[in-house]
Amino acid sequence: MENKNPFNDKEIASFVDMLNTELPDIRDNRGKRHSLTSVIVGVVLATLVGRQKLSEIHRFISNRIVWLSELTKTKLIKPISRAHLPRLLDGLNWTSVNEVLSQ
Repeated sequence: MENKNPFNDKEIASFVDMLNTELPDIRDNRGKRHSLTSVIVGVVLATLVGRQKLSEIHRFISNRIVWLSELTKTKLIKPISRAHLPRLLDGLNWTSVNEVLSQ
């Protein structure tokens, strides 16, 4: 695994701030463990470095969970499970995510 960080932390922080302010989390509060923002940031960054398969994206998030937690200013917890990741992604309002990404 590369230790080099291919991303500019300031740009990511700006993206995180936009996600936190402009993307509503419509999930039910019961049992909510993973920050929607941290999962989206992990998926977007994994995709930008060429991860295409869900297992590759999950591995990217798992291997960089501490870094993602610091970037998104969220509590450090276990990474989202491989089984739960597609369920969370299926429930996203991708139109809203695309609007934030285009900014």
